[in-house]
Amino acid sequence: MIPGIVDRVFEVKRARRKIFPCHTNRASALGHPCERYLVYLRTRYQEATLPDVGLQFIFDGGEMIERIAIDQLKDAGFVVMQQQRPLDCPEFRELNITGHLDLMIGDYKDSSTFFPCEIKGLNQFDWEKIESIEDLTRSKKPWLRKYPAQLYLYMLMTNTDEGLFYLVNKQNFQPKAIWAPLDYGYTEELLQRASRINRHVLDDTIPDRLEYEPTVCDRCEFAMICAPGRDYGPGVRIVDDAKLAVKLARREELKPLAKEYDAIDEEIKAAFKDIPEALCGDFIVKGKLVEYAASTKPAGSYWRCTVKKL
Repeated sequence: MIPGIVDRVFEVKRARRKIFPCHTNRASALGHPCERYLVYLRTRYQEATLPDVGLQFIFDGGEMIERIAIDQLKDAGFVVMQQQRPLDCPEFRELNITGHLDLMIGDYKDSSTFFPCEIKGLNQFDWEKIESIEDLTRSKKPWLRKYPAQLYLYMLMTNTDEGLFYLVNKQNFQPKAIWAPLDYGYTEELLQRASRINRHVLDDTIPDRLEYEPTVCDRCEFAMICAPGRDYGPGVRIVDDAKLAVKLARREELKPLAKEYDAIDEEIKAAFKDIPEALCGDFIVKGKLVEYAASTKPAGSYWRCTVKKL
């Protein structure tokens, strides 16, 4: 037996978390609904909270999805080029907009035409729900609403009027192609937004706070310095306990492990159902049928405690 395998994997992921300096308006971020956040990215990036370990697994999984998607496209005979090409066009330097394109895609039957392509891995629910670019722009999830802005800017930067989202289902790795014509009106709004951000950076000012929106503010890595006007409701108690805060943070890090444990535990129990005693590898598994009489639970109460990360 090799002890601590999962612990060591988590240790590596924990050490890999980083905050990267940001001196430009990233195309991948300009679709974010909060301009204050985008200014903080430029001016106070070093104060952002590190992503939790669970998010680091997701980030690394995204790189794996990208490799799988590129292999799928190449195997199907499509021409894939300019992977992770940095986009720094002279026309956009004044607005300080930059990006890294996943790839340009072309058909081997017509190698004269290429389109910007962004690869996105989605959970099965979102993957099944998205059938058009409008499903992304109208999504209730802000991280999905950001995607069209990124692709539209890449279209401008590559002088094309159509682009592709290659969406990969994270559960079964099946792909879906979403084509998007360039939305000139929305893209002009993005350019104006970049100009406003640049002005805030030069003047050392920040935009007004976004009206509190849980799906945006609760996930924001700048929540501690922005202090959005969140209403916690009447009677909330502030608990100033550093040790307890550390335990809560550690609890959040262990959450993915707990979910994995519960899932595997259920699989094991199902596999050994109706088997009184069994040997498997280095383990002995025992079970028995427990019978109980029909009854009505007596009235009572218990304290249910839920913990949610801010």
